[in-house]
Amino acid sequence: MGDQTTSAPYFTTRQYRTFRDLQRVDGTLGLTRDETFIEYEGSTITIPMHVTIRNEDGTLDREIKERLKLQAHMRLEVFPAYTNQQGTREFQFIIRDWELFNVSRSLNYAFGGEFAGKPRKNAGGRDVIAVTFSLARSFIKYEDSGDLCLGPVRGVESRQGSGEFRGALAVDNLSVQSSHHGDIVWQIDKNQNEGTYSVYFYRLPHEHGGSYDPRRNAEDLVAVAIGLTPGEEFTASRGESLTIDPGRHSPEVISWRLGAKPIDGATGFIHQVSPPMSFCVADRCPTEGQPHDSADFPARITYSASYDIYLNNVKIVNDQAGVAMARNVQAIPPRDVLVAFEKPFRGEFTHPKTGKHILVEFGSGSCTGMVEISSNEWERGRELALTTQNLELFL
Repeated sequence: MGDQTTSAPYFTTRQYRTFRDLQRVDGTLGLTRDETFIEYEGSTITIPMHVTIRNEDGTLDREIKERLKLQAHMRLEVFPAYTNQQGTREFQFIIRDWELFNVSRSLNYAFGGEFAGKPRKNAGGRDVIAVTFSLARSFIKYEDSGDLCLGPVRGVESRQGSGEFRGALAVDNLSVQSSHHGDIVWQIDKNQNEGTYSVYFYRLPHEHGGSYDPRRNAEDLVAVAIGLTPGEEFTASRGESLTIDPGRHSPEVISWRLGAKPIDGATGFIHQVSPPMSFCVADRCPTEGQPHDSADFPARITYSASYDIYLNNVKIVNDQAGVAMARNVQAIPPRDVLVAFEKPFRGEFTHPKTGKHILVEFGSGSCTGMVEISSNEWERGRELALTTQNLELFL
């Protein structure tokens, strides 16, 4: 029996000692519940993992315990703080993106035969096994049941058993600023002179009975892709922020596929199944005569999210709901408290080349070292996490 530990880097940034009220560029406070800001956070997630490896005849090969430390990168959409009916302050937020990843030494051994990873025969380096948690996203497309205008929401399976789909709908940087209760309108226009098509995405509901005009409705445009041929995959964007405070929200980017028989003037909408709301609530009311934010801390935070789990390119958990809680929080992000959560999982695999049976079990985890990071740090972490999902599992 062995005990292996992997590690993640430490992030540095600032903390906030009161709840953050939304402020515009000119310093005035935002007063509506529709105005939000984006925050990026980094942390270390520690999950105990137990791996049992058995030979083809069922005899025990090895058992390994590992405290897997995952690098975590999170993008949150935060709503302005307010005073609730109990007289305490609180704010709500949505976890819009969440990527956790790191290489597992015990899984390296289980799938490749060596803790450091399987050496490559014809090239330098080693093949490794990474564990990735990714935020689960679910979309529904309306008004195109035959998938003639736009591809299916899940696209076409690209790799048997991988759980990934080529041409699947993906919406990056989505927020309440770019949708109407999670709805984004789509419209297809044929470019008569070229025989190609343009796909427009708008943030307001299609209620006026007519088509959207790219010039008349320019302020409602979320993203556009032009010059498309039937069946072509595309990435649509606007290239600038939609919000009152440019730079606070990144531009939305929509990746998808044009249908095989697009119809000129066709319109409909896509709907994101509502992600769960998370919240932070102060433990006590402010003292009479003191500022409204004088009692924001200590507070308690509840994080809610649904996630998928991958071992390299194979999805082993789909849309699993999870909740994490932190008490006696003294600042945002809650750097010096333990955020406890449940991520139980038990999965069995049979290696197609070695015939060995592999049992992987996750226990309850914890989150520490939570800090605010820059959007660039978050983007680099996200790209690294997504890169691991292109690595072959069965080496």
